[in-house]
Amino acid sequence: MFSNNTEKILFVRTQNLYIDRKKYKSNYLWGKLRSTNTQKYI
Repeated sequence: MFSNNTEKILFVRTQNLYIDRKKYKSNYLWGKLRSTNTQKYI
């Protein structure tokens, strides 16, 4: 799949960045929801 190690490392790194960004985004959105609609969800 990869011609060399550098490609593999770059691929893994970009995957991790993407996952981290998704995690951060969902955490951020949940935090917003919690702070604005605390009464609704409890």
